[in-house]
Amino acid sequence: MTDRRNVDAGWQKLGTSLTHAGRAAAPEGGTYVNLPVERGSTVLFPSLQSMNRKGLERYDHTSIYGAMGSPTQHELEKLIAQIEGGTDCQIVSSGLAACTTPLLAFLKAGDHCLLVDSIYGPTRRFAENMLRRFGVDISYFPPCASRAEVEEYVQPNTRIIFTESPGSHTFEVQDIPMLADVAHSHGARLFLDNTWGFGIFAPFEHGVDVSIQALTKYPAGHSDVIAGAITVADQASWHILRDAPSSLASLPDRTTAG
Repeated sequence: MTDRRNVDAGWQKLGTSLTHAGRAAAPEGGTYVNLPVERGSTVLFPSLQSMNRKGLERYDHTSIYGAMGSPTQHELEKLIAQIEGGTDCQIVSSGLAACTTPLLAFLKAGDHCLLVDSIYGPTRRFAENMLRRFGVDISYFPPCASRAEVEEYVQPNTRIIFTESPGSHTFEVQDIPMLADVAHSHGARLFLDNTWGFGIFAPFEHGVDVSIQALTKYPAGHSDVIAGAITVADQASWHILRDAPSSLASLPDRTTAG
């Protein structure tokens, strides 16, 4: 059973972080609580050489072209990465896009993806209707499976174990460190839909490689935003992930990212 004190401490830590993060500090005060909203598509550069140099910074959170994020979006990405405890974050168009985009980024034809049986319904539908069509093998493991039972579902070509804890609707809590160890021992990555655990469960402290958030839920809070976030544990994963959203046009609307 979850220790209530740990949960309370988690909320206090999150509240403290949010009072300081996500805003630029002015040297003599006078900073607004929220960053200004910046919207646009085309970014101007003083020269072709300058534009080419900036293009080499596509893995940084910097303004290159509107489809690669605005300054406001970049600050949100830094904030989510800080809350999740990862190195980098990519904001995308929805919570579902946060599930599907990394699957497309990290999987290829001939790979196997192992998902928890209690996964979010639209993620399961994407795996069945899209990934299978692209030649990715799909299977599911019981949410309360032991290590030995999970090992039985792993195949030589397993590249991703995808879990959600608590389980969608049914709320089974998975053993995340165990799943991470199983994944890594077989050369796979562990994906976690951490929407329920936002700000409380630190995924990367427990071996997760990619953490997924539906920002539509707790982070937005007012039922007026559709957005998602994908946070990674290391730079190698970031480079693979970062190229996918712009290629797939899985981008946040300027009205939500700003």
